[in-house]
Amino acid sequence: MQIYKKYLILVLTLVILLNLTAISYVHAETTDSDKDGVIDSQDSCLNTPIGEILPLSTTNPEYIGCSCNQIIVKLGDEQCFDFYCVEGKPLSVSERIYSKDKVSCTQDYCIDSLLYDFPEPQNALCRDGSPQEIPCEPTMRRNSAACVSGEVPQYDDVQRLKEEQKKNEQIQQPETKQIELKDEVYSILLENLKLKNSLGIINREDYQNKIISDGIITKQQKITMLSISNSSNASITENTIKIRPRQGTTLKNVIILERLNLQNGLTKEDFIFQEKPETLSSDPWIVYWKIDEISSEKTINYRIREQTQFEPDLLLLAQVKTPSVFWQIVPIVLIVFVVILMYIWFKKNLTQRKIFK
Repeated sequence: MQIYKKYLILVLTLVILLNLTAISYVHAETTDSDKDGVIDSQDSCLNTPIGEILPLSTTNPEYIGCSCNQIIVKLGDEQCFDFYCVEGKPLSVSERIYSKDKVSCTQDYCIDSLLYDFPEPQNALCRDGSPQEIPCEPTMRRNSAACVSGEVPQYDDVQRLKEEQKKNEQIQQPETKQIELKDEVYSILLENLKLKNSLGIINREDYQNKIISDGIITKQQKITMLSISNSSNASITENTIKIRPRQGTTLKNVIILERLNLQNGLTKEDFIFQEKPETLSSDPWIVYWKIDEISSEKTINYRIREQTQFEPDLLLLAQVKTPSVFWQIVPIVLIVFVVILMYIWFKKNLTQRKIFK
């Protein structure tokens, strides 16, 4: 009878330990970091300021837990969505058929009397929330009067003019010590409290804590030649930003910032982004991408319509999340401990039986 009592105690102990393990996972699933009434596992915006009005859970589920200001920041200069907000309450986020702004192709140019006539600026078709590439293939017109008269510049003249502009700017540009990107970003945020709050940054200390080391974010640049005609080639620069979290960690509320160099004759139109960033500052030109979560390698790609390479000027802000060691290890250790006790009691029981026999 005593042996059955021991078995019953062991079973009850195992049941209690399993319940503790389940409770730990339920607790993790019911955490509400920003106290906005939406649990973190369902919250699309984990840093909602206190007092901001949230949308109904049945409206645009992808924005559950986000206030009006946070949705505006999420969309940024988004070309394929219209956002409606009345009295601080988000009503809807709807996709457009065509992008808000027109997209331009390369300017027309000539090679001798052959005119490369590129399409006029047009609105891009929106599909799955992203503007599609517009057809920028030129119509080639032979013996063009515009080329003969010089109305449209020759391709070589265009390139030579750009090179001269670069040299003049380099000569005229005074040598100034560039402010570190992290300091410049924070100074900009101090002047834009609405954006600062929407990014979940409370103060300078909180900002410093969100800065991730350079080893996590890297950038690669590669020059590629494109054939324009039988006699002319053009070079572009492929840029790839890589974010690679350390093993076992997850980056939450990620903000990737880059200060782009426009001092070598480049313009904003020379940059072709696959994932269009939002603009933090126009002068200097600082852009940023917002990503809710990164748990494995993430890449961001864009092209520059010139053979231009410069030192990467990147900044990564994020919250680093690691699995809860206590709630994952302690229940396992206890279960192992109980199994060992069961083994000892079973062995002792068998020994007693042999003695009685």
